[in-house]
Amino acid sequence: VSRAELQHELAVAAYDRAIALYGEIFTDNFSTDDVFRYLQTLEAAGITQGIVGNTRKARRHYERQLMIASERAAKEPDNLDWQRQRSVSFNRIGNVLAVQNNIGAALVAYRNGFTVLESLIATDPTRDDWQLDLAVSHIKIGDMLAAQGDTDGAIAVYRESLGIYERLAADDPTSSGRQRDVAASKMRLGNAQLAKGEAVRAQQQYRDAFGIFETLAEDETTNLDAQFDLSIAYEKIGDVLVGQGSASEALGSYRDGLRIVERLVASSPANTQWQYAVSIFSKKIGQGLLSAGDDVQAMKSIQSALAVLKRLAAIDPANDKWGYELAVAQSRFGDALIASGDTDRGLAAYRDGFAITESLAANDPADSGLQRDLFAFWIKIGRVQLGRGQNDDALTSYREGL
Repeated sequence: VSRAELQHELAVAAYDRAIALYGEIFTDNFSTDDVFRYLQTLEAAGITQGIVGNTRKARRHYERQLMIASERAAKEPDNLDWQRQRSVSFNRIGNVLAVQNNIGAALVAYRNGFTVLESLIATDPTRDDWQLDLAVSHIKIGDMLAAQGDTDGAIAVYRESLGIYERLAADDPTSSGRQRDVAASKMRLGNAQLAKGEAVRAQQQYRDAFGIFETLAEDETTNLDAQFDLSIAYEKIGDVLVGQGSASEALGSYRDGLRIVERLVASSPANTQWQYAVSIFSKKIGQGLLSAGDDVQAMKSIQSALAVLKRLAAIDPANDKWGYELAVAQSRFGDALIASGDTDRGLAAYRDGFAITESLAANDPADSGLQRDLFAFWIKIGRVQLGRGQNDDALTSYREGL
């Protein structure tokens, strides 16, 4: 067990003890300061549980936080801090639901938080902290709209957030945090523009963001979040280069990003977000190598992605996002194996990916994307069977896909 993992385990245990004690002594007669301390403990515990991958427990902490804040807000309507706490709780719950790939429910939670913030800002539009919260809400809502394929809606709210961040950065030009917010918002806007097919506009947003992140990473070499931001900028630039047919340059960008996140994971092995980033970079590098005909190296990269995703899925089986990525990685691994002539292992990889996707589809039968993925697996399985002369099996697979 690494030092970082031990620290997280100790933190989880400490927060569990504190919350258990609060549960025993909490009453409606708690002072405002004591209630806020309780809510802060719940939030910190939820964040820690999220870091170690226990999203269910994190959500329970945030829902408890929301319930208490809502009760206090009803009793003390003039205390606007309770309303802000409600908006924070809604966002935290939305974060957990998004990580679990429950996009519709996450969007509802984020919009609930946004509604609370709008009512707050109506009382005092000059509060920078509330404006910052509003920009974050725009980002969260945009992320969910983008996940649902509503790129126009996502672009609109990302532009709203970027406008707020740019105004705040102009008011405080020496703040690295404000600069980071601008860059992160540009990244989100670029993502939506790329999804819409506006590659040139997306590339400009990514390069603007990259310039800011690079400066921040150079100025704050010990700031791990700044380093992670830079890695994501490398990823997005790589995505644009892939779309433009510059596969070799894209691989270079992905490898630069992978080197950063591997260093981050080495410093904090328990951080599941950074582990997940390693899997994404490894998968994209593997895809690039597979397209270039380097099957051996492609297989190594995709196997690295698989190993990480299997660990993450074991940590949090309820996390559908990790399950989905594991299924995709199994499909890519199968492609690499088939290309190398290993049809037995390739077919097994396809079937493993199919089983994961089938389970996800059973949990969300309305998700047409998962149904398309099931169809794609049947086609791949059938193609392998046909190539091996198993015509009857291939016909059965093709029919299953229909």
